[in-house]
Amino acid sequence: MDEDFRAMKAGKYSHCSLGVAKLNYGTVLKQAYLAALADALLRYRFPMSPHEFLGMGGSSDILVAAREAVKTKAKELLVLSGSAGRANARNQAPSVPSRD
Repeated sequence: MDEDFRAMKAGKYSHCSLGVAKLNYGTVLKQAYLAALADALLRYRFPMSPHEFLGMGGSSDILVAAREAVKTKAKELLVLSGSAGRANARNQAPSVPSRD
């Protein structure tokens, strides 16, 4: 997907130059989540206690590793798509004229 963003920004897709583009983040974020999960699971050896690996929030927690991978990938995609740092400007309340 990173290659698609780079190609889009370079104008290699004619429909993107017209302002028409649909970006599917879900698949790539799920791939990042599962890859981190699989990598983190490599550290688990049966019959170790599963508690530190599932939901305890520590450095060995596979869910924390997966969640952090999604955060990292989302930030990368925001930068690649040119959307990084733009949310605050859009979410500001519009100024309301006074009724004097």
